[in-house]
Amino acid sequence: MKNLFRDFICYDNRPYKHKIGRTVASSLTGFIIGAAASHIVWLTAVKHAFDVWNF
Repeated sequence: MKNLFRDFICYDNRPYKHKIGRTVASSLTGFIIGAAASHIVWLTAVKHAFDVWNF
């Protein structure tokens, strides 16, 4: 399972000039992963709705 997480996490040893640089980079990665996960959930819900109501 640890190897799976490493596929989605980029380790960057580059020093940032300010501490906020690492925070922004981590936040951006989290936002992208969250957007992808919510998209998958949304598409699954829509597909289920179409299957139930036979659209």
